[in-house]
Amino acid sequence: MEPVPADDGKLRFGVFEINLPEGELRKRGRKVKLQEQPFRLLALLLRAPGQVVTREELQKTLWPAGTFVEFEQGLNTAIRKLRRALDDSADNPRFIETLPRKGYRFIAAVRGAEPGAAVVRAGGKTRVLWKIAIPVAGLLAVAAGIAWWAARRPSPVTGPKFTQLTRDSGLTTTPCFSPDGGFVAYASDRAGAGNLDIWIQQLGGGATLRLTSDPAADHSPSYAPDGKTIVFFSGRDGGGIYAIPSLGGNARLLVKGGGRPRVSPDGHWLAYFVGPPESLEQAGIWVAPISGGQGRPLHPEFRGAALPVWTPDSRHLAFLGLHPTEGFDIWVTSLDGSSLVRTGARDVLRNQSVRIGGLEAAGPDGRSLLFSGAFGDSYNLWRLPVSPGAWKAVGPAERLTSGLRETGASLGPRGSVVFSDSTGRLNLWALPVDAVRGAAHGPLRKLTGTADADFGCDASAGGGKVAFLRKGRRLDIWIKDLAGGEEAMLVEGSQPAGVSMPRISRDGAKVAFQRLEQGKRAIYVRALKGGEPVRVCEDCGPPSNWSPDGRRLLYLRPQEPRSRVHLLDTQTGAHLPLIEHPELPLYVPRFSPDGRWVACKADIDIRRTRIFLVPLKGTGAAPLAKWVALTEGESWDDLPRWSPDGDLIYFTSNRDGYRCIWARRLAPGSKQPRGEPFAVRHLHDIQLSMTVLSLGQMELALTRDQLIFPLAELRSNVWMMER
Repeated sequence: MEPVPADDGKLRFGVFEINLPEGELRKRGRKVKLQEQPFRLLALLLRAPGQVVTREELQKTLWPAGTFVEFEQGLNTAIRKLRRALDDSADNPRFIETLPRKGYRFIAAVRGAEPGAAVVRAGGKTRVLWKIAIPVAGLLAVAAGIAWWAARRPSPVTGPKFTQLTRDSGLTTTPCFSPDGGFVAYASDRAGAGNLDIWIQQLGGGATLRLTSDPAADHSPSYAPDGKTIVFFSGRDGGGIYAIPSLGGNARLLVKGGGRPRVSPDGHWLAYFVGPPESLEQAGIWVAPISGGQGRPLHPEFRGAALPVWTPDSRHLAFLGLHPTEGFDIWVTSLDGSSLVRTGARDVLRNQSVRIGGLEAAGPDGRSLLFSGAFGDSYNLWRLPVSPGAWKAVGPAERLTSGLRETGASLGPRGSVVFSDSTGRLNLWALPVDAVRGAAHGPLRKLTGTADADFGCDASAGGGKVAFLRKGRRLDIWIKDLAGGEEAMLVEGSQPAGVSMPRISRDGAKVAFQRLEQGKRAIYVRALKGGEPVRVCEDCGPPSNWSPDGRRLLYLRPQEPRSRVHLLDTQTGAHLPLIEHPELPLYVPRFSPDGRWVACKADIDIRRTRIFLVPLKGTGAAPLAKWVALTEGESWDDLPRWSPDGDLIYFTSNRDGYRCIWARRLAPGSKQPRGEPFAVRHLHDIQLSMTVLSLGQMELALTRDQLIFPLAELRSNVWMMER
């Protein structure tokens, strides 16, 4: 009996499609290179989704009898190649689950799988799956095997249809449906100049229309319910929420500051959040009349609240919140703030090993929440069932997409979803500078180029070495020799303890870092010449900077009501408070080259900071009246770094709407600012940016001849999912 091909010979899962007769695997229409044996293995697994396929079964059908040793090696190799082609992970699988010593199971939804075995053509040869390399004497056994497979194969699984709406080479992101579902608005840099503008596109092959053309970044559009107006965030004039007619016209300011706006279903209110760059900590959610007027915060008691979305009745908002006593979760509040419900989503999703990343929308029937979340190495869209009215998560969550990074989603009619599918890398880059003059004199140069995320860097003063964090399956500390280019892992991260905050001494001889141990922040020091890390403080805080003599460490001690700067003697273990502001929390302290001053950042509120230069006096800091204010406190200024002669301070700032590198000159001796801050390097290209980095990822290192910092390389397009 000859096997019966599947309906059209095509099976679909996630963003992949396999054409069995042609022996092709495609990802969103693009052909994926896959050798013959991994292809045949994938075809076998796809014919029994959700079922365990044992290693013995694979041996009998894919490898000749009597080649067990070669089979073991060949199967392991084929699995590795297959996972690489699917961007899958053995530790956190999205497609192929390993059952140790048993076999494999395909765990994603498969579409188009019909009963009957498939004919596979791979490598130019036609193969019948159930008869590969089986002797004639074994035909009866093969026939029995076919019947057994047919009996255990589950019913065909139906799934959604995915359509790519944009095909840009750059960044096209944050899409949203129009109320009638006929248009999609999104942000794109397709016009050039490296900045994002708002565009609208008619579905069904219609033309696109560019709505904004300001030099600042415009993104996160949201339609008003009548479809006549689009609100969006813009970085122009310091940042704010604007409104523009959906068919074109002039943009007008609605709210100064604020991010990710959402218009209520009844068209009366605007919800948004205000906070520090890319951070939930200290952020807050606000509502304002769409017609104009004073906005008001909701639940300011939260340590952080962001990404509000409206429920269908326009009387409630769901949001991500960090409660001071109950911790992180998705919460639902009434519009007037009188009621507050913790959904319990965190606990429900913990059982699925899913970590909430962003809240995207509430379902039109009030029975679900759409969110983006991390599962293993991927970042997908999920739908979480909730009880209507009670707003309790009932789970489990349903994964809607299966790519590597899908975010920025919007719900449309009949369960359709538009979202952005992103690819990106986070690596360290170097900018050649005359460190004393503050003058850049060359192009950006990539320092690290792995697929893992590299960030959190610190460099020795002479420029010989840079220590940094590398996040792959673990978070490890690495060291790079800037002259020779060699890289080596210095400290291996382990679970549940994590490593962070690598701080290299000025002479490049040792690195201090933080390790979490049973809820305490221990500081370790590791010599670069070898040896094990040595714990120098059991319960301190994250290290920030070495003293010029390489003996003492500045570190932060987060104490209520605000964080303070402390000093640790790494040889004796003695530590003492050094700097405290009477009202503001202090962060990122750095010694001046002569050790007589400390530069640090003070957080004024969730949008503004100020950099202070603090003179040291004896074993403490000089009185507040002697402090020098380097910046004005009207923007988010961060990461102060001293020039080699101590007469110039570099720092990052979003004062022009982007996170760029700035500097300000100082008078020798008094350290009073001289002249206005000036831009050392603008970083306005959204495809290569530090604006999208979280505060935990961002860092700035300075050597005698270059600035080193992480940049994110981003690419994305808009897709639509229809059920």
